[in-house]
Amino acid sequence: MGEKNKARLTFLGTGTSQGVPIIGCNCPVCSSADARDKRFRASALVEYAGLNILVDAGPDFRMQMLSQKVHHLDAILLTHNHKDHTGGLDDVRSLNYVDRRAAEIYCEENVLGDLIREYPYVFSFPKYPGAPEWHMHVITEEPFIVKPNNDAKELVWVHDVGYSYRLPDGSLVPTCKSISEMIEREAPAPDGCPEQGARVIPVRGLHDKLPVLGFRFGDIAYITDMSSLEESELEKLKGLRHLTLNTVSYKKHHSHFSLEEALVLADRIGAEHTFHTLSRIITNLRNIWGRSAKPGGCVRMCSPLTTVWSSNRRFSLRKEARCPCRSVPEGCPDSRERIRRQDLRNGQRHPEPNNARRSGRHIQ
Repeated sequence: MGEKNKARLTFLGTGTSQGVPIIGCNCPVCSSADARDKRFRASALVEYAGLNILVDAGPDFRMQMLSQKVHHLDAILLTHNHKDHTGGLDDVRSLNYVDRRAAEIYCEENVLGDLIREYPYVFSFPKYPGAPEWHMHVITEEPFIVKPNNDAKELVWVHDVGYSYRLPDGSLVPTCKSISEMIEREAPAPDGCPEQGARVIPVRGLHDKLPVLGFRFGDIAYITDMSSLEESELEKLKGLRHLTLNTVSYKKHHSHFSLEEALVLADRIGAEHTFHTLSRIITNLRNIWGRSAKPGGCVRMCSPLTTVWSSNRRFSLRKEARCPCRSVPEGCPDSRERIRRQDLRNGQRHPEPNNARRSGRHIQ
């Protein structure tokens, strides 16, 4: 793959819809002082073909952008219409003002309909001064091109009026006069690399009964909030280097892959590395990773800093990863030192975790 089309993905959040910690929960993970147990809602920043592409903008969008010092986005791709993936879209107002560009949002038709109902002030005319500026792109299951957000038209704030476009000749024109002017329907992208922009491949799955999308960017695919994938969609995932899969429970879950389902799916797809996210697992199970865990607690598993990846169905703990048993209180028979010694006897490296931030883990 050429350098231009090399993808780099940064996990901005890997928590569940409620985030970690959960309000009111006093389990060992939610009451932990460890920065690795403070996890935002699921989102990822993808640098691909020279573009900054955000996948999902949930309620933690503002803090995620601040933590990564993001000043410009070429596109926001929405996987589906749940609030933990769309609840931060109002905060693109800041980028409208600083970057002087409308937010380019790519989503399916049903997601657009929900956004119109949930953010009526964005789509009403005349526009309310201060409402965010969105330019909507309707996509389907077909590959599409994400274009650079560098249009010659520049957003200009006019007091008590709102935004207008400044044209190259200096004149000001309204950003749009109707909903139809805000919406562009993307045509299927041809095979091959476009001269400008990035070719993105949607991957269809179900979140319980809700159709949702994942996305492939070159040799990286990002899949979140799915519980099933059709056989035909697996063809889109051949030849991956990195794959992200959601899993929230050791037991079967109605709207997410269980850990076992995610591992089986990872085997079938065959990516070099598979990262399992959405990680606040509440469990009463024992024999986690072949070790016993104290029943009834929340288990640390996958975050930007404690990511468990699978390859050939064998668990390996990456450099910053920690065994889930370390989420139990001190004094548990499966203490850190006992686990370390057991791993050494088995010939496995189990390094101590590095100090790191709660977001910003990269794969490329």
